[in-house]
Amino acid sequence: MNEKVLAVILALSLLANLGMGLYIVNDHLYGPGMLPEEYETAKGSDRTSGPSGESGRTIPMADILDTISGQEKRSASLQGLAVITTINYSRQGQFIYQEKNETGTTINVTVDIIPGEGRVLVQTKPLMGIVFQDAANTAVAVARNRTTADFSGSDVIFSITSDSVIPAVDGASAGALMTVITSAAAAGEPLWENRTLTGTITPDGRIGAIGGVIEKARAAKGAGKDLLLLPRENAYIVVLNESSQSRGGLRMTRLVYETVPAKEYIESTIGIRVEFVDTIDEVEAYLFRTGQSE
Repeated sequence: MNEKVLAVILALSLLANLGMGLYIVNDHLYGPGMLPEEYETAKGSDRTSGPSGESGRTIPMADILDTISGQEKRSASLQGLAVITTINYSRQGQFIYQEKNETGTTINVTVDIIPGEGRVLVQTKPLMGIVFQDAANTAVAVARNRTTADFSGSDVIFSITSDSVIPAVDGASAGALMTVITSAAAAGEPLWENRTLTGTITPDGRIGAIGGVIEKARAAKGAGKDLLLLPRENAYIVVLNESSQSRGGLRMTRLVYETVPAKEYIESTIGIRVEFVDTIDEVEAYLFRTGQSE
């Protein structure tokens, strides 16, 4: 077997290993969901005993499954929302035109908490961007501070599936969702599957603004959801409306941008109930099923 064949086999082996692996979130080295500032005050303690030098390493899925086998696994999942952006190019004569389209879609976000080393892990398919990884780490830190569960001996694994073709996922708008499903998994709380949310998460548990509100609302309605939680910072949205006038037998139409209340607009035009939230406490009040009726 010559050197070229060996090189090809090695490359295929590495790709296969990557395809069935999990990616260690860079910030996990702070400890089990620890924020950077917390790390500085906890140096030398057991809370910072995460594996050194593992940033960016891919862990074979078989190793993870071996860890799970015969041991406790706590899981939770919820259908979240995302915006798919497509850019099409066309040529007319000497000019090239670019058309950008944005459509909403649903994504299934799952968290598994298993015995481990205090790591925050994300799947490599679809590829998770750096901002998403940062949001995952913050979500675990917030969830850890809200429950009595001990995360120090656990790995937290996030995974995403979707009916749409999504080669990569990035952005912080799933931060609130990742926080609530992590808290639910740790506490054993069931979640309402007919409800969903979108919003960023801050280290102190506040829900931040996101983009693509209309597209996400349509995706939530299309998926059969009857409640959409939005950050209060998205209380007003900008929409494009047509304005028409008739002059001298001619009808003139122009497009006008208007700022409108998000709740009223979405409920009247899309048909899904909207509630605003400021904190993760409010999110849990809507999404935890314990003590609630529909």
